[in-house]
Formats: sequence, C-alpha cells, structure tokens
Amino acid sequence: MELLAPVNADTLQAALDAGADAVYFGLTRLNARRGAKNFAPDELSEVVQRIHGANAKAHLTLNIDLATRELGLAARTLQLASEAGVDAVIVRDGAILSLIPHFPKLQFHLSTQAGVSSSAGVLAAKALGCHRVVLAREMTCEEIRSAAAVPGIETEVFVQGAMCFCCSGRCLLSSWVGGRSGNRGTCASPCRVAWKSTTGRTAHPMSMHDLCLLGHLEELRKMGVASLKIEGRLKSTNWVHRAVALYRKALDGTEPPEGLRAEAEALGYYTGRTLTTAYFEHHFEDLTDEDAGRQATPSPLGETVQENNIQHIENKQFIIIVKTDGQKGTNFTFAFGESTLSFRIPWQRIANPRRAISLGTLLDDTVPLLVHQEYAIECPEELRQLLLPRRCQSQFADALAEFLRKLNHSEDGTVRCALPAEIARHLELQTHLAAENRHCLTEMPDRIRLDAMNLQRLSALPSHAELILEASAGTSSSEFLSALNTLPAQWRERLTIDLPQVAYEDDLPFLKEIILLAKSHQWHLEVNSWDTLQLVREAGVPFVGGPGLAVLNPLAARLLRRLGAESCTVSPEIDQEKFEDLCQSCEIPLVAIVFGRPPLMTTRAELPPEFAPSSDGQPGVPFEDGRGTRLRAWREGHLTVLRPETPYDWRGLSSPKIRVAHLVMDLRGSKDITADLSASKSPFLFNFDRTLK
Repeated sequence: MELLAPVNADTLQAALDAGADAVYFGLTRLNARRGAKNFAPDELSEVVQRIHGANAKAHLTLNIDLATRELGLAARTLQLASEAGVDAVIVRDGAILSLIPHFPKLQFHLSTQAGVSSSAGVLAAKALGCHRVVLAREMTCEEIRSAAAVPGIETEVFVQGAMCFCCSGRCLLSSWVGGRSGNRGTCASPCRVAWKSTTGRTAHPMSMHDLCLLGHLEELRKMGVASLKIEGRLKSTNWVHRAVALYRKALDGTEPPEGLRAEAEALGYYTGRTLTTAYFEHHFEDLTDEDAGRQATPSPLGETVQENNIQHIENKQFIIIVKTDGQKGTNFTFAFGESTLSFRIPWQRIANPRRAISLGTLLDDTVPLLVHQEYAIECPEELRQLLLPRRCQSQFADALAEFLRKLNHSEDGTVRCALPAEIARHLELQTHLAAENRHCLTEMPDRIRLDAMNLQRLSALPSHAELILEASAGTSSSEFLSALNTLPAQWRERLTIDLPQVAYEDDLPFLKEIILLAKSHQWHLEVNSWDTLQLVREAGVPFVGGPGLAVLNPLAARLLRRLGAESCTVSPEIDQEKFEDLCQSCEIPLVAIVFGRPPLMTTRAELPPEFAPSSDGQPGVPFEDGRGTRLRAWREGHLTVLRPETPYDWRGLSSPKIRVAHLVMDLRGSKDITADLSASKSPFLFNFDRTLK
C-alpha cells in the first residue's frame, strides 16, 4: 500500500526523509488548507522534481468548491500541474471533474470532501473518469471493504490525524458563523470551541478524538485499499516526520507492534487529544473530548503544546500579541505557525490627544484590511486604551504587510501558463441561458421542503406549492411508505423525493426501493450525493440536483446536466457577487433555497446526552458558542443533524442579475411553520451580504 504524507513548504523534506511513497500538498489558492504554508505556483516544477528525486509521487490538492471567477485559475493550475509532472490531482468540484478528459497525463482522485461513503459512490467516481476515491472518514471496516471491492478504481483511506465531527464534506458551520467555508479551505474550526447548553452545561461536544488505525493496516491491505493517508498539512515538521516514519516501520514490519503503539500515543500529545479507532470498529459513542477540550501535555516529541495556543498551532491561526514594555514602548508579535516577527513602537509623548489614535482602534481598523483569514488578537483591555501618534498606524501596517509578504512570496497565487485551445473552449461560458431562469428572489416560493415524519403539518402549507419530501437514510421502507400513504392526492401529483446527502452501504437497498417507487409513480427524485446519483442513473430515472450537490459555478451545473439532471441547486453558502456570476452564465435551470435552517453539520458521532436529540425523536435542547451561534440537534434516520435555531432568509432580496427557475422554502427544523411562512422576514442572510471566503 502507498504511504501518503501531508506536506507544506516546511515539512516536505521531513516526509520524504521518513519514507513517504507519495506526498500531497497545495498551492497558494484553491485548496482545502489555505492556512497551511503552501507552495507558490512558480515553485511547483522544482517541488515535483524534488519529490520524484526521492522516488515518491506528487499529489496536488485542488479540492474546494469553485466560484465562477476561479474557473480560469483552476484550469491553468491543472495545466501547470500537467506540465510540471504532477502525478495526481485531488479534486471535489464538478467543474474540475468535467475537465478530466482534457488532461490525460494527470490522475484525478476524488477528494474525501466529495463525501463518497459507499460502493455506489465509488462507481460514480469511476464513471466520471477518476483513478481513485479518497473515502469518507467516518466509514466502518465493512463499508470500506465494500467500497474497495469495486474493480477498476483505487481507494484511499485516512489512517492518522485529526477528524471532523461532521460527515466528510457536509459541514457548513464555519461558513455560517463567519463566512469562512470549510468547503473552500478556510475552516475556522468552530466545532473545537466550548458550547453551552441551555441546561447550563459547558463542554466541547464536537471536539473529536484523533484517528489512529495503526493496528489495522493488515486488514486494509486485505481489503484492497491502495493508499494510506496521514492528515496533517498544518502540523509541525517534527510531527510529520515522526508520523510518516511510524507508518513506514509498521508497513515494513521492522519493529514490534508494542513499540509502535507507544510512538503513536506520542503523536497524540501534539494535539492533546485521545487517539481512537473511531468509526472503523463501528464505534459512534464517546468520540469527543467533551469535558476538557484539548489538554496541555508534555510531549515525547519534544514539543509542549499549551492549552491557550494549541488551536493556533494546529489550525495555523494568525495571531497578533500585544504587550507593553514599561516606558520603552509597545511590543507587537505576529505569529503564523512557526513563523514570527516582533517589532516595537517606542513610547512617544502625545502633544495633541485629538490627533492621536488608540491602540484598540489601530488594531481594529488595520488588521481586517490586511489579514484575510481567521486571526486572533491577544491584547489586554487596558492596553487598548493607550494613545499613539497617528503615524504609528502606518508603521504597524507596514510591518504587518511585510510579514505577510514573507509568508508567501506569491501571495496572490497567480498561475501564468497558456491553455490549449480545446480547454479554453471548454471554459467558455454561454450567453444563451436557460429560459426557465426568469424568477427573482422577491417572488413567492413555489416549492416547500419537509421531512416525511411531519406530514401532519401539511395543512399549513400554501396550496400552490410543490412538495419536496425527505427520505432519511436509516428509516425503514415500510415507515416511509406509510408516511407517503397519508399524502392527499393534490400533494402526490406534485411530489419530489429528496434522497439523503449521506448514504452508507447498508442504506443502498432502501434507497433502491425508494427510487423504484418514485419511478413507478413518476415522482421526481432529488439527488444529493455521488452515491445516490449512481443509483438513480442505474435505474434510468430523471432527477434534479439538490443541495447536497449544490453548485457555485456554471461548469459544475453543466456537468450535472450532462449526467441527466433537469435542474441544479445553488449553494446556500453563496454570496451575492458569486450568485450573480452564476446566474449570468448558467445553461441549466437553477433552484434557490430562499429560506431555511440548513444542516450545518451531519454526523454519525453521538453527542453527549445534554446536547443530543431526545430518544422520542424530538430535537435536543439548544446550545450556543461564545458568538451566540445557537444550534439544536435533530435525529434524521440514523444520523444526527445540527440545525441553527435562526433561519437565513433571502425572501424579498432584489438583484437584477439574479434569476432562477424555482424558489424553495426549507421547513425542516421549523418549530412553527405558520410563523415561518408569514410575511415577517429573518434578518440573517447567511453569506449573501458578505464575501464567502
């Protein structure tokens, strides 16, 4: 099996020296770890030569959702990768998948961010032209075995490192909280912070243990897994070297298992989190460090990670530390990972306080303009009142800009290379748009989304609307059919069955039954994953693309149309500018969810009792973080879904450039349908009025 290691500009040589068979890394932009010390595009050729010189393979990450204006950069990145000799590109977005035939020298690996969690999804990836699938991280041993058994395509499995609380590729929480999308590489890890329940309990209910499958490598080999993946592009050089060396020894059988296990435990000290075999052994309970979060623990690796800065280290959060130095002045330290810069603004007498600037104002006005990522400022409140001459603001800004420039000498991530004519033609956006896209956001929603277990609330729905009914994986077909039998005829005639966003191997028989039922009744099907798309295509049933396969760009929509989709759903993460760009060049009917409490996290992990849904099917009590983000857990089939208490609401927004075919109100998670359907609007717009990062 291939041993695949995470690397950045600091850790590349360490991984190669430790025996990695292949490494994966990103360039400055368009990758799922934009906070890592990524490589500049003009370094790529040299980096690939170094990797090949060590008899290893180079895997480039291009694994995010792409906006329309990023399509050219993405295509040029693929061209640059092909010219540089990159062995494989790890991808997620449909626009990149549509380009596979144009790059025969590259292998394409479907990212874990694509959420493939069954053999059906692996078959879908194979049909798309992918060479390998990076399986969802929450799969069990049996599920991995079924996926790896699909012939003609490789599988890759994570074996060491941090885990997401959410099912792979299904998290909107960071984007909801502050516009920093984990699906675009800027996750701020809000799941790792403390959350307080309305019962008074404060805990870390979503801070997952770290994964370690060191003792299961032989099982993975027998399953036919092609590659073992270590997570850690934000880890230290020492950690990466130790982790790769550990798995190298395990694969080569050069040391007894007992000693290797001790080394694995040492890796866990870096993050202060418990190691677990997690889902692999079919364990869904007690997977979070709920009481203490991360611990400050002396590490055998020679690194002591303190509780107050471990999140900064692991997530490469940008930190600005401000301290006073008596009468000498004010000291500033900029820190990002292992890079730091310190400088001092000497104490100066303020002749005219009216022309001075407070330190707090200096920080608040300058930092957001220059630091375009998650950051933290550590400054005592009393120091924020300190007055400085106005010119100190430019001194501070110059020092900060210089530090940022040195972090990445190609900060804009520009890729300069010519595209072949056929690729340029593929990227051409159409001006003959779908005629169905004629409705603005101010119009009455014509579709309502509801779950099958709450059909008693149908009487509150407007009679003109079409119904989208959720078929939760994990419910029995008899339960679902019983629910459908209660539907009045008027709803049966305008029914769309919403297939789940997450489906595992045991769910496939139920989903096949639902698909055949829909086919026999000529109901529409909404597809929300590559797994269910494969099942629907095998059955030859028309379908629409749902929010689980939502799009940010017209080429991803074009791919779905080629695969048979009659329409596709706009990503609810989208901001106004990206929405307008999509509508101006989309050839397929678009669906916009204009109101809803979207699933911010969908998880297999069981929450602690104080935060979990109740056993009678009712949602759990609300809980919130320090910013006031308020969530509630719902049980949907065999999964737990975290939905916000407050919906986002685009009803009534106006832009002459935004036109769609259908407007949807999502009433899942609603406590009062009548109130949600009323004329009153929620002030929260999700990312519509801010920039999606």
